[in-house]
Amino acid sequence: MNLKQIIMAAAVVAAIGAEAAVAVSNVVCTQRYPWNGKVDIDYEVFADDPAADVWVYATGFDKDANVSMGVRAVTGDGANAPVKPGKHRMTWDVTADYP
Repeated sequence: MNLKQIIMAAAVVAAIGAEAAVAVSNVVCTQRYPWNGKVDIDYEVFADDPAADVWVYATGFDKDANVSMGVRAVTGDGANAPVKPGKHRMTWDVTADYP
């Protein structure tokens, strides 16, 4: 898997809010240097309610292979708990998902 495919996979972050209108934008994926199999995913959550608990999840699609990619090995903001509106970062361990 090349860097282009990795970033395509990590670039989609979605959000689900309980009752507030929510959106995720400003998603930026950055490969760690030197390459250690990790990609940092910075994103910003917007919601009508600033106190909303928003669940985010990373998902992806490899456009070269035309397949969905599971993004399971994530840590950081939003990995296992909801986040509040604002700027966040999660890290994807690509080598754990695709050794």
